[in-house]
Amino acid sequence: MMKKLLSLFLLGAICSSYAAPKAPAQRSVVPSLRQWQVTAFRQSLDHFEKRYPGIVDVAAVRESLDGLTPGILEEKPESLARFAELKRSTFLQHPKLSGAEILAVEIPVDGSGKGEAPVKKYRELGQMETHLSLSSVDKQAPGGSIVQLKFVDGHLVREVLVEARTHQPVNGIELHWQEDRFLFSRREQGHWRVFEYSFGEQKPVRQVSKMEAQEVDAYDAAYLPDGTIIYGSDAPTLGVPCWHGVPNKVANLYSMDPKGEKVRQLQSVLHTQLTGKGMT
Repeated sequence: MMKKLLSLFLLGAICSSYAAPKAPAQRSVVPSLRQWQVTAFRQSLDHFEKRYPGIVDVAAVRESLDGLTPGILEEKPESLARFAELKRSTFLQHPKLSGAEILAVEIPVDGSGKGEAPVKKYRELGQMETHLSLSSVDKQAPGGSIVQLKFVDGHLVREVLVEARTHQPVNGIELHWQEDRFLFSRREQGHWRVFEYSFGEQKPVRQVSKMEAQEVDAYDAAYLPDGTIIYGSDAPTLGVPCWHGVPNKVANLYSMDPKGEKVRQLQSVLHTQLTGKGMT
């Protein structure tokens, strides 16, 4: 059974009597992601050594990391593969992973998805930026899959539960407390829908949300104890003036029953008060 769940501001030019400098050429997000990965890995090694001394030969791992700069990782595919294997072999030795099972969203960033280009901007990852909702995710975002990872005797076993579809990003995995099903969001035909995956079913994936009106998204669903499903939707078509208004629609809270019926709006971002009885 399931034990664990891994669940930019642009500055405008200032008018002056001088000619504005040329904007820098757009750079791929991939090198910056790799820079972040190297830095995060080094920090994780420090933490690992303090928390679980003697399990990993940290000195040998650090020596292997020397020379793996973002530039090298970008220019030499074999170095990138070596870095990936170094991370994998190191973290598979984590004592808390023994026997663990993890649900995860898998997103290709290198253009390996069918009919998809490499990721160049953060919004193209298919994940929302901190100040936006999923309604603003790039239309060309890569399709994501949902995988189940099992750790057995120091080895990683990967099983694909929900196959990736071209330009259909996936987000918001929510595992039920009985561990027999989970909710997730996927964009289909240009709009986000809430789905449920049931383990052991012949047809495990079913669409839950039924808000089929044009230009309406539903996502980020969660189970409530009484069986109700709570989720976010941009149905009111509201935008925040300080972030370009309606093109970046904001979400409001809604609820529905397990069949996707009895839809009720729970709050509005423009008229909400938190009281002892909840949001009004």
